[in-house]
Amino acid sequence: MKMKGEFGSITGPDGAEYIAYELRFHTPSEHTIQGKRYPLELQVLYKGVTEGDFYKQAGLAFLFTGKSGAANKFFDGLDLMNLPDAVR
Repeated sequence: MKMKGEFGSITGPDGAEYIAYELRFHTPSEHTIQGKRYPLELQVLYKGVTEGDFYKQAGLAFLFTGKSGAANKFFDGLDLMNLPDAVR
């Protein structure tokens, strides 16, 4: 599943600014660590917005494990009634 919107920004070591424009969820994970696949992966995709960096992109991937019945403060903080529309 993909979600498009504005999700914050990061600054690279060279001072370039990148805006997060898309979240992608994969279940199971698309990537592995030492051959281990995880139940959920969140990818955050960024595009460059500073002059000279418009065609640069960056991405972060987060791999999640689960524990039945465990609370997740990340998801507790989401306003589920105000999320961007999903894009397939």
